[in-house]
Amino acid sequence: MGDFWIKIGGKARGPYPLGEISRMRKDEKISDDHEIWVSGMEGWKPIRKIVEEPFFVTLKSNRRNRNHEVGAKEMAQAGPWRRFLARIFDVWASISLVLAPSVFAIAYLFPEIYLSIYPANEVWAGIVFLFLAIMVDALVYFIFGNTLGKALLGVKVIGSDGAPLKRSDYWVRNLGVWWSGLALGIPLLSLIAMVVQYRRLSSKGFASYDAYRKPEVIVEGGSAFKTVVFVFLFLIFAFTNMVLSGV
Repeated sequence: MGDFWIKIGGKARGPYPLGEISRMRKDEKISDDHEIWVSGMEGWKPIRKIVEEPFFVTLKSNRRNRNHEVGAKEMAQAGPWRRFLARIFDVWASISLVLAPSVFAIAYLFPEIYLSIYPANEVWAGIVFLFLAIMVDALVYFIFGNTLGKALLGVKVIGSDGAPLKRSDYWVRNLGVWWSGLALGIPLLSLIAMVVQYRRLSSKGFASYDAYRKPEVIVEGGSAFKTVVFVFLFLIFAFTNMVLSGV
């Protein structure tokens, strides 16, 4: 089984890879009433009647192991370290570029409020800061289709069908990163959580926060120049966060 054929206007069109079928459905170019066929099926069937069939589910989960006539190449999975560095970069970038200026503005305009919250409740402030940084990360993804750190390292999060991850799925995934991937940012617990996720990712191929919709984190579009830019900005954001932490 590989590529699909669709009946459009009474004529068979194709072949289309599974990811293209998903995009056509999402863009409403085809509906679930359109008939579809792929090798292994007994005749043409409406899309709505085959999406839950065992062979279709298996094909969907293993779509990247097929050699499509369009010449699509199998995408490499992003390794644990690349994912970790991209995530830390994005968190630090969100804090440095968005949250820190906001906090400074509050401290300047409303010093009594600032002093009542921070540094007396430094741990709680860190938890809230990390949560907001994760939400900023999701917002950037919604607007641009990727985050800065991931784009520079050539990392991309996609759905199991090859299409961009839905907003709701990315939102839930980010909450999982905040909760189980970074342990809310609580000192020591966060380090332990990252070690656990590293070992899980190395052994099972996915982190716990990837279990909800099983998105794929792939390497796509990286370059030496982007890596140099990443390292330069990473050091700047690291220094900025050290200053903000009072180190």
